[in-house]
Amino acid sequence: MQIAICDDEKIIRDIVKEKCDEYFKGRDISYNIIMFRNGIELVNYKGNIDIIFLDVEMPQVDGLLAAQYLRDKNVEIPIIFLTSHAELMHKAFKVKAFRYLLKPINRTDFVEALANAIQEVMAEKIIVKYKETSSVINVKDIFYIESLGDNTAIHAKNQYFISNEPLKNWIEVLGDQVFFQTHKSYLVNLHYVKKIEKGMVYLSYEYSVPVSVRNTKKIKEKMVEYIRINAK
Repeated sequence: MQIAICDDEKIIRDIVKEKCDEYFKGRDISYNIIMFRNGIELVNYKGNIDIIFLDVEMPQVDGLLAAQYLRDKNVEIPIIFLTSHAELMHKAFKVKAFRYLLKPINRTDFVEALANAIQEVMAEKIIVKYKETSSVINVKDIFYIESLGDNTAIHAKNQYFISNEPLKNWIEVLGDQVFFQTHKSYLVNLHYVKKIEKGMVYLSYEYSVPVSVRNTKKIKEKMVEYIRINAK
């Protein structure tokens, strides 16, 4: 869990970090906290972020401008705004604020906001277990899943995982809105499908998987439905 804290006041950054540390203590969730002193540092950050605690009032690029920039880049992660002025919060909803916390930060409000944000983030992730190892993957980053007998291989952006779960279990977990079983051994993410021809499904980043004859027509129909639903 990658958590960003962006506030121009060090004392506030430290307080939020301390409250995060307190929340995660004793919980089976690994996390990392990244500190930013201003909105410019935040929007220029190239790494992954799952949740942001963002101060509304900062010099140069304030929290609202930083949030608008992220939303314009299709960054849809939960943003929990921090402010000393409740009257500013109506502006935060224009940039899809997840929650807002008034300073000084109330412990109960903080715990509720963070817990709900984690729940929101984890709803879009899966936990992959293999032997003694557990990994968390963004569902949207999965290109396809390949059966390896009783196990599976998960091919994702810049990542490759082996899972203890058979393919049928992932079909149940991921559902049929975005994923389609092209073949008895393959489950693909429709978002990455580029072309279907000659018994193959071609995906982004030059991936390709076979499609059975009986599933060729079905996946073409599913793609039409998927594009219609997700067209902007």
